[in-house]
This record gives sequence, structure tokens and C-alpha cells, in this order.
Amino acid sequence: MMIKKHLAPPAEVDVGSFGPKGLGMPLRFGEFALDEPGRQLLKGAEPVRISPKAFHLLTLLVHQRPRALSRPELHEQLWPDTYVTDGSLATLIGELRSILGDDRSLSRFIRTLHGFGYAFTANVSEDVAASAVVPEPRRRVRLSRFAASACALAIALVSARSSPNLPTNGDAEAKRANAEGKRLIDLAPDDTESLSRALVAFKKAADHSPSDADAWAGIAHCYAEMGFSSVLLPAEAFPASRDAAVTALRLNPNLGDAYVSLADVESGYEWNREKAEEHYRRGLSLDPSDSRAHSRYAFFLAMNRRFNEAERQANRGVDLNPSGHAGKNLAAWVHYLARQYDSAIRDFRSALESDPDNVVLRENLADAYLAARRDAEAFAVYQQWARLAGYPPEQIDALNRAWSTGGMSAYWRRRIEMEREEQLASGDVFPYRLALLYARAGDSDNAIEWLERAYEQRSNHLLRLATEPAFDSVRGDVRFQRLIQRIEAK
Repeated sequence: MMIKKHLAPPAEVDVGSFGPKGLGMPLRFGEFALDEPGRQLLKGAEPVRISPKAFHLLTLLVHQRPRALSRPELHEQLWPDTYVTDGSLATLIGELRSILGDDRSLSRFIRTLHGFGYAFTANVSEDVAASAVVPEPRRRVRLSRFAASACALAIALVSARSSPNLPTNGDAEAKRANAEGKRLIDLAPDDTESLSRALVAFKKAADHSPSDADAWAGIAHCYAEMGFSSVLLPAEAFPASRDAAVTALRLNPNLGDAYVSLADVESGYEWNREKAEEHYRRGLSLDPSDSRAHSRYAFFLAMNRRFNEAERQANRGVDLNPSGHAGKNLAAWVHYLARQYDSAIRDFRSALESDPDNVVLRENLADAYLAARRDAEAFAVYQQWARLAGYPPEQIDALNRAWSTGGMSAYWRRRIEMEREEQLASGDVFPYRLALLYARAGDSDNAIEWLERAYEQRSNHLLRLATEPAFDSVRGDVRFQRLIQRIEAK
């Protein structure tokens, strides 16, 4: 089942039309002031560049403080006549955090409530001094209203064409923005909001210097990662990644990272193994020291049952970036897919020693314990994962009761209920995730039904069906075998 998406025609949007139309004093929080009459955000006495939608989001959060706003509430306010994915909101939150200099782990302004939404937590007061600042003249810009996706790439292009006040030192601004994007990716390459903030930084670089190939390669990188981690739906993430990578290579045909993103698109969305391997190899030939390229290629090889080659590439990726948990995670995943569970558990635990609060590593360790039939250890780590991921205490208690009364079978049934509720609340549908949970619960019919829906969605996760241990319970089903044949025939 695909979510129906609708695109509204381009509209003439008044920048001042977003946000509540309060006429009071500017609201001060930290070093910032929200000047609603002037339709601007101030840092000290200087206006800060902020998109209309991010300004709208900020006013909503500030006016509702300290109440947390649910994702459906925010969707209704920000996109009242359209359906968009949570990736759109995550990207907007990332933009706002980037503008405010906020850090998700030590948030000063915006708090994330996992499975629910966001709240503004800073102290706010009226600012008489800021009200004396003369606002910039209001202007109208032509924006397309994107109902179907978080396609910030297109928004960046509109901004670059329609913002007359960009600094003249565009190259210097682009260099700073590129550096910030790379810093965020290195800091947390698999974190949703870090990726969103990195995307905002690379878009800013492309705004200031449209011929900057590194900026476009960064945009391609972010979209590819968002596709692989299900931050965005495949039809949103991968075409945007491909377009940005093609632009980067047109500007500089020797960018290895752009080839890696193209390989991710061919592997994860087009399901073209031959093309994907060609691009991975090309990227590695241009930049043999790119740890991400080695790790990505390793995962591709493992999904195609070439485990010895995969292990060599994965180890090379870790050697090139020994402190990076993403490479260690993929190296451990190679062992997991090869059913070398003791090695996978050892590697996941080793990676967690240097990054104990990493949510992805924690869940993957639980998966490895589960595959090794060490259920009690798996459950304990899944509960650790749920706490780290920010699940409410009542949900964690419900999972504990399910385990206590019915073991892992009852635990998975409760997880399915929670996943269905969350997907319904967000408006997003990620069928592969549900298929995985149903397979672990031993429900073959529902598992295969949701895999068929994942096939319609072109989920990149289907590439590991042939090797993913979670589907061993349905591997002998003729319907499952036919699905694998269809995927491999692409």
C-alpha cells in the first residue's frame, strides 16, 4: 500500500503570512528574540535568515510552551491541506535547531519526545529593546508547496533564486556551511536530526555557491542516508539523492562520495546490482581512503551473500576510521547477515563501549542476541534500546508485562501494536518494519502481506531478504521465495 501524495500548484506565498499574527512585544529566549510583527527572528539586534515554514514552526512551539505538540498537530498546522511524511517535520526541526545552535543531546530550546512530538523548553520573556529594531521590508517570494515530500533540495533551489540579500562572499559562506555539514555527518551519521541539520547546512552552501560540487555531493549523501535509515520514504529520498549526485558530478566528475551516493540509489532504489557495484568501485578508485565507501560496499556485498569480500571491505572501513561507530556497526552487520552471531555480538558490544548511548547499535545488538536464540539477553537489550530511544515509561512497562506473561512472542505482538499506532499517528507507512515484526512474531501471512507492500514502496531493506535472519521463519514459504525471485530479477 502506497501513501497517496498530492502536489499543490506553485503559489505566491507571503512570507509574513506564516505564524500567529500577534502584535505584542518580541519574545526573548536566550540570545534570540521572536519578532512576530516584523515576521523575523533576531539574534541580538541582527535579523537571522529563517525560512517561512521554520518561522511558523518556531512560533507554534513558543506559543504553546511548555506543552508538547504532537506530530499530527504540527502536521495539521504546517501542512493543513496536504499529506507529508515525518521526514518533512524532522528536516524542519533540524533546520530550526541549526539556526538556534541547539543540540539534541543537550537541548536548550527544543525537546524531542519519542513517538509523540516536540516541546519548546526555554524561558521566554517580552523584549522591549528588541521591539525598537526596524524590521526588514516584507517581501513576497515564489515558493512551490511540496505536499508529497521533504524535498528540501527543491526548496534550496527556490531559495537560491529568490533571496536577493545573500552575502557577496558566497564562497566563504559555502565553505563554512560545507564544513558544518561534514561535521554533523561525522558526529552522528545515522541520527535523524543530525542528518536533517547536515542537509540544511549543505543546502545553505549550495544557496551561496550553486556551482559548489561538494555541497551537492553532501546533499546527495544526506538523502541517501535518509533513504537507507527510513527517515524518508524511498520515493522521496533516493531520486533527490540521485539528482544531487548527478549535479555534483557534472560540476566535478572526480568526486568519489557522489559516486557512492549514486551506488546507494542503484542498490537501494533501482535494485540494479551491476550498476551499483560499478559506482561503488568507481567511488573507491577515486577515493580509496573513504571509510564510508568501503563500509557501504561491504554491506552491498553481504546482502549479495559475498561474505568474505564483505568482511575485507568492512574491516578496511573500520581501519580508515577506527573511532567511527557507523563503520563498526556495518562491520558487525556483515557478521550478523553471515549468521556469525558470536562475532556480531562481540563487535556490537565493542562498538557500544565507546558509544554506549547509540540507539542504532543497541537495537542491532538486541537483534543479534535474538538471532542467537538468547532471548532473555535480547529482551533486556531491547528494553535498554527503548529507554535510549525515548519511549514513554508506560510503553516500556507494557513491553515488560508482555515479556513476563508470554515471552518474546507476546513481546513482539505488543511491539506490533505500538508500531501500528505510531505509524497511524505520524501518517507514514513503512511496511518493511511491520513485516519484520510480524515475522519475528511468527505471523507468516501478515509478514508476507507487508513485504508485498514494501515491494510496492520499493523499500531498500528488501535487498537483505535473502540473508536477514529475522525472516528465517518464513523462508520456506513459496510466496516468500517468489518475492525474492522478483527482486533479484530486477
